[in-house]
Amino acid sequence: MITEKKQHHRHLKSPFKLLDAYELTDYDVFFGREMEKRELYDLVTQNRITFVYGPSGTGKTSLIQCGLAGRFDASDWFPIFIRRGNDFNASLQHELAKLLPPEAPFNGNFSDSIRYLFNTYLRPIYLIFDQFEEVFILGDNQHEQHNFYVTLTNLLNDNLPCRIILILREEYFGHLNQLEKKIPDLYQRKLRVEPMSRENLRQVVIKSCTAYNIVFDAVDRDADQIVDNIFAERLGIHMPYVQVYLDMLYREAAQQQQIDTLPSATASPSVRFDQHVIGAVGVIQNVLGRFLREQDENIQLTLTENGLNPPEDVVKQVLDVFVTQDGTKHPVPYSLNHEGTIQLKGKGVGLATHLSPQLLTNCILELEQSRILRRTEDYIELAHDSLAAIVDQQRSAEQRHLMELRRRVEIGFNEHRDSNGTFFFDQGQLSRIEPYQNKLALEPEYADFLEKSKAHIDLEETNERERLTREMLLVEERLRAEQEARISVQEKMKSELRSRKKQ
Repeated sequence: MITEKKQHHRHLKSPFKLLDAYELTDYDVFFGREMEKRELYDLVTQNRITFVYGPSGTGKTSLIQCGLAGRFDASDWFPIFIRRGNDFNASLQHELAKLLPPEAPFNGNFSDSIRYLFNTYLRPIYLIFDQFEEVFILGDNQHEQHNFYVTLTNLLNDNLPCRIILILREEYFGHLNQLEKKIPDLYQRKLRVEPMSRENLRQVVIKSCTAYNIVFDAVDRDADQIVDNIFAERLGIHMPYVQVYLDMLYREAAQQQQIDTLPSATASPSVRFDQHVIGAVGVIQNVLGRFLREQDENIQLTLTENGLNPPEDVVKQVLDVFVTQDGTKHPVPYSLNHEGTIQLKGKGVGLATHLSPQLLTNCILELEQSRILRRTEDYIELAHDSLAAIVDQQRSAEQRHLMELRRRVEIGFNEHRDSNGTFFFDQGQLSRIEPYQNKLALEPEYADFLEKSKAHIDLEETNERERLTREMLLVEERLRAEQEARISVQEKMKSELRSRKKQ
């Protein structure tokens, strides 16, 4: 049950970024990465391709679209941010096509488009491929990787006024071995973004609060206590954790001090982080998990108040669609229906099809307002990949079993497709899936594959019965022939015996 305190402040927004990446407009409040900004600026201005990598949650995207962007003059920086969507090549084409005028549409040649944009805007083009690890996690990896590596190689060989930045999580950095064969000195052009150090974090806390007119009773004591609570025996800290923790402090302070307005740079201080507030929030080991649970409760209440009659786990059901079976973030394409409701598309969305369009849409919009989901014009995804692991941890045994069954169906469907329709599930495979088929809410092509497998099994059983029938008839005919032969022999022997007796 939502407490009165949570109800009163559930729609109050703090100035902190939570799970959102920093953008160029946030440059004045982007702290703690001065050294990385300098190093990255030097790296990208000296190399035509740069890799920015590091653990999840270290702020790689923020470092580029805020920290690096702020180092450039407007005349030296024309960034184009590309997310994979369904395919990096297609997404690159889509982003370029949006910038090209009708009189010079995309002609299928990336280099021509880059030249046109440079000649038009007279600024170097920066192609920034965010969350590049998705090429290794999602989709037809080998085919997409090959095509995209060819695109990168062509862009580099054409000596264009263009620089390329790839951002990826460090556990996938070793997957670039195929690209290294095309760009031999690849690994000399990289920057690892480290988790935030304690001293840098302390500066983030103090400077952020100063920027948002949040005051302390005693700066050194209170800031140190906040840092102690955030670190709590950690060797390094991820920025989503920091931003969510500061958001919790803000909300607690607003509740204690009866404040309902967002502070601004020109307003007098309205929020105070003192020992009462810091002590009330305390040390939170799983701050993102707590944040997700609180938003879950808030959204559940809002949907109920709006008369949508949501099931108790509606938020978990919806979030589950945006996380792969392996616990990584899964962007999902969508469209808007005529009624204004959201229709999800692609793999994995079947598990949410039992929710009404209105309930699904409202839940997604509430998750977007809570900054848990992010929506572009093409797809919806978790606001940060750190949330994917939490959603995965919260999955029930039944959810995991259903996901495993869906994975088996998908593998079977792909094999059926690749074999030109000659591969089907056998009875044993179907018997493990059929009891759960209604809960799986399979996409039409997957359900059709199961029906074809059933029909194939029925046909095989019919053919087997007919084969056995034919064999039985042959056996009966052979036995009948043998019987007739024996009778014939016996009659012949009797005839010969009668002939001897007459003699």
